[in-house]
Amino acid sequence: MSLCAESIGHNGISTWLYVQSCEEVDHSRILQRYLLAQGQEVKFSSIDDVPTHWSTPLDIMQSALKQEKNITKCIHDIMQKAQSEYDYATSNLMSWFINEQSEEENTCQKIIQQYENASNTPCAIMQIDRDLGSRKYQPLQFKFPET
Repeated sequence: MSLCAESIGHNGISTWLYVQSCEEVDHSRILQRYLLAQGQEVKFSSIDDVPTHWSTPLDIMQSALKQEKNITKCIHDIMQKAQSEYDYATSNLMSWFINEQSEEENTCQKIIQQYENASNTPCAIMQIDRDLGSRKYQPLQFKFPET
């Protein structure tokens, strides 16, 4: 998504999406470390081809929101399974992720709203892009509870 945004001349949203992808890697690492701490093996499987081109920043953000909602559903499924098995440690971790997903979905929705409000006004779209480009990556400082 970030590269597509850059390729269509929207470097600000490209930066925003790149920072978002860095945060998603941090989230993945939290899950990997949790699995290892629980004595589980971390396995990766192949994924299907994913879209790589969108026409507008609005299209990109709508796709990003759809992806975030899919991840939220997966986290809810994990939470439900953890609760049914009285796995309180996993439930606790999933609570953190549920809150994080709520923030991410809300942020995507706000950006979508900005683009919808801008309609096709080039000046407004440029301002949104400029604002999104100011986002900076800050590595997540996540501490697991002491065991």
